[in-house]
Amino acid sequence: MTMSENYAQLLTTRGVSLDGLGLSAIALRRDDALGAIRALRESSVPILGGDVYFEHQGNVESAYANWYVDKQDAELRKDFAERSCSKAESYVANFPKRTDKQPLFVLVPSSE
Repeated sequence: MTMSENYAQLLTTRGVSLDGLGLSAIALRRDDALGAIRALRESSVPILGGDVYFEHQGNVESAYANWYVDKQDAELRKDFAERSCSKAESYVANFPKRTDKQPLFVLVPSSE
């Protein structure tokens, strides 16, 4: 199984659908998001950014928080993948913890 397959399987088995918000995205809880970032890093897939939502008592709402990473001129894909995955990992790991709501993260991997 390749890492991109591992990423897809993680979304399928551990993901939280955002259909209730009218979005076709799948969010991951913090530990699962960190695992997804590792899987994408190992496959040298850049993460262009992400959005954060909160889960509370079965409901999901926007946290109005996000991040993004732009590819630098002449940056190799491998270098961009490493830099963007590091930024995503830091953002997810350091997102403030709350006792009343659990953060959910939607990653936006590059399709190129």
